[in-house]
Amino acid sequence: MGFELGEYHDREHLKEMIDQFSPEQLESLHFYMNILNKGFSGRRGPEGKVIRGFIDLSIERTGDWKTVATLPLRWEMYNGLGIVHGGIMATFIDNAMGTTLFMCHPNELVQQVTVDLNIHYLKGAKGKKLMAETELIQAGRSIAVLDCDVRDEKDDIVSKATGTFRVWTKS
Repeated sequence: MGFELGEYHDREHLKEMIDQFSPEQLESLHFYMNILNKGFSGRRGPEGKVIRGFIDLSIERTGDWKTVATLPLRWEMYNGLGIVHGGIMATFIDNAMGTTLFMCHPNELVQQVTVDLNIHYLKGAKGKKLMAETELIQAGRSIAVLDCDVRDEKDDIVSKATGTFRVWTKS
């Protein structure tokens, strides 16, 4: 478009485009606006992250070491084959595991990062939502291991994953 980063000011053009959007495009725009709000908010933690805003997962604790996360699927999350893009699946799994770790680790965590993420894509995922059943398998002082099964609306397992995380606990 020929402008420098931070110099785009043609609000009228954006309004004209929005007026022509389909319902699906408006829904996507809503999520992208959430991303922008979170990205420029200065907030830290799960509620202040841009990627979390894009995938819009919800998660609930189902046991001492277990959670179930739900990912609502939108048209832009699909690849050219008509199934959920592998990168979206990996992002969903990584976020489900990271949030499970934060919620279920017996010690208060200061920080955590993914060290290894091994995903088996078993079946092309389709539908309106995916569910990730995640379990904290090992919760050490510096390393944690989690398992995750992602299921579609038919309750078929579409992906299985194991993740290893480096954790820092409050002293």
